[in-house]
Amino acid sequence: MTIVLLLALVPLTASAGPTITKQVPIYSATDDMGPVFTVLDDNTATFWSAVAGSTLTLKSEGSTVREIWVRNGAYTSQDDYYSFARPHVLKVTLTYNGGSQQVSYRYRMADAYSDNAYSNHWCFGYQRILLPGAVHNVSNVILYVESVVPGTSTSTAAISDIILSSGQNDVTATSKPTEKPAPQPTEVPVYTPEKGITCTLTGRMATRTGPGNEYDEPGSFFQAGAQVQAFSKVYDHENELYWVQVEWVYDGEKMRGYTTSTRLDINVHLLPDDADPVDARIVNRTPNYYGPGADYRAHTDTIYEGQHGRIYAWVNGYAFFEWHDDYQNLERRAWIPMENVTW
Repeated sequence: MTIVLLLALVPLTASAGPTITKQVPIYSATDDMGPVFTVLDDNTATFWSAVAGSTLTLKSEGSTVREIWVRNGAYTSQDDYYSFARPHVLKVTLTYNGGSQQVSYRYRMADAYSDNAYSNHWCFGYQRILLPGAVHNVSNVILYVESVVPGTSTSTAAISDIILSSGQNDVTATSKPTEKPAPQPTEVPVYTPEKGITCTLTGRMATRTGPGNEYDEPGSFFQAGAQVQAFSKVYDHENELYWVQVEWVYDGEKMRGYTTSTRLDINVHLLPDDADPVDARIVNRTPNYYGPGADYRAHTDTIYEGQHGRIYAWVNGYAFFEWHDDYQNLERRAWIPMENVTW
């Protein structure tokens, strides 16, 4: 199970680097192209750069991690800082217990150079990613750049330095900001299991796009004995049963939807509950899919700018969006690219 939260960051002014206690060794760093040395060399004149959608993996070999300190941006010069983009939304995933478990959190980074109480000079910019709690026996810390703050010359985002810590440091350990911000979640938790549990059908699988008969119906699929992947559950108090989010392949296309637990041979208590929703609004006319990606079957219609609804999950840069379809007078759920929705 992967848990994803959207949390606030604690900006910190730091001209010579933060004084961080209980630092955790980072044994190696790799991205999609191979080894990365520039974020581990203690040299602010070097930096890692990547476009949105890139991943940086830090190997920690069984450490405890409570904080991740990120120096956002290129610090070789003021011109470079402005020229390069900075990461805007970072998804942080920690694998632990020998890689058998993982947990993820999503953070919206503050743009380091802004005229506010915490940072009024381009050469500041360390930000503390404070995890909700310490994670023990961590094998890898994976940073996924979901979106960036564009630079004046390029959309390639830069990170100059990364520090891991097993403790919780005082944000005033270096030069003191005029105010001491407290890290607060900006929204409720959003659970996004990325690996399902394989289970077997006990009968033909009738489906809905959401957990109830009030949602639109993709169709009925397969017979008893076929296998699908189960991801999450929602309890239906009126009918006293669970609806389970499942994934299957039909005519060569992947699809996700909900079916009742009575049609599955599964212990539903192994599945996480669907999260409480986050209010959201469509900002760009958008395609929508039966799963978190363009490799899933597409719906034949589009969702238009201004549509209000709710988000239930994030997976691979796609939001699980629910809205009321006035034309069909039905509730609907579909997956849409994250850049087309705001919350």
